Amino acid sequence: MRRTMKKIIATVLTAAMAMSVGMPAFAESIQPQTDGYYTDWGVKSVKHNATQVVGSYKLCYEGNPAKRAGEYSTVGGSASYTSSISGTVKVPVKVIEANVGFEIGVSVTTSASQNSAPLEVGEYVKGYIAPLISYDEVIQHRYYRIDGYSTEETATCRACKNIAAKIRIDYYKGNLPDNLLNVEDDAPYKSETYLIDSTGKSTLVNTEYM
Repeated sequence: MRRTMKKIIATVLTAAMAMSVGMPAFAESIQPQTDGYYTDWGVKSVKHNATQVVGSYKLCYEGNPAKRAGEYSTVGGSASYTSSISGTVKVPVKVIEANVGFEIGVSVTTSASQNSAPLEVGEYVKGYIAPLISYDEVIQHRYYRIDGYSTEETATCRACKNIAAKIRIDYYKGNLPDNLLNVEDDAPYKSETYLIDSTGKSTLVNTEYM
């Protein structure tokens, strides 16, 4: 009887030890298998001229009152802007430059001029110039595989540069005495905005009456 009980106890202990040894191996086998495969960041696509904004206008011309009907003034000046990057940059700047076609950190000056409309006697103009800034939208991406799943990560940045200039011409009636023409309450009655492209071509884009 004692021998039989010893055999039973020995058998139970052996089975328990086998289970305790086997459990860690089973638990480990169901853990995620991380392979950690990544590709390098690269440029996926570029949308050129995705956005265009006008920089700050600055005064570049103050005309004298016309002495004869039909006279006009020529508004001229220059606008500068330094190319830059905004947003999330994951690739080297040189890669961005190669894809957008221009260097970052370079100041570009655009010179432009525009004739006013014919003026009445005593009428005069003030001229303002601003850079037209273009943003190229750059989509960057990389693929990676982790825990058996493949997916993609993206990041967006914008590279901007000066592409043209805008000239605004404000028209004043000039019906005040000469010594009061520049008082603070002297306001324009009309404003015209022109786009001057890189070739010098001028396009009237807006006329506003005050």
